[in-house]
Amino acid sequence: MPDYIIHLICCASGVLLSSVCFFVGAFVMFLGGKNNNENNKTFLGKAKKGKVFTIPTKGVPEFPTEPSKEEKHILGKTTDFLKNLGGKT
Repeated sequence: MPDYIIHLICCASGVLLSSVCFFVGAFVMFLGGKNNNENNKTFLGKAKKGKVFTIPTKGVPEFPTEPSKEEKHILGKTTDFLKNLGGKT
């Protein structure tokens, strides 16, 4: 068998294998990306419903007027750090 036929068979099998892999991957992505609602069972399963939560804000001021003791400490440390770097605060 001539060498060029062997090379042609190898190249053709590589193209065929890569095409099959491309289409299988595209098919899996298509099935996984379908609209996942309650009545639509897809390849990757149904969509799980998440839990809804709320953060209680009753009695909590939106913007505290005076910084707390910890915030003042952090601001002081930040100011010292920036002065050491040559920054102006």
